[in-house]
Amino acid sequence: MQCLFTELINRHILICVKRKELEKRLNQLARSINKQITWTEDGNHSKVCIGEFATTIPRHNEINELTARSIIRYFERNLQA
Repeated sequence: MQCLFTELINRHILICVKRKELEKRLNQLARSINKQITWTEDGNHSKVCIGEFATTIPRHNEINELTARSIIRYFERNLQA
């Protein structure tokens, strides 16, 4: 996944991914396995459902790269049937 934004926090470099890039990647994943993707917007998080699997993603413009990777891995592992 391409890193689009970096900032220095507490002497550590936090690498972030734009939310639109994560949404695009999840939409591509759903299309590749012919599953419907559903987005539900809540207060601080969005609920994403692909098939029978669901998770939440934060409603920030930039999302920590580790969080984005774990969301993608969650769907990739569970949807490989």
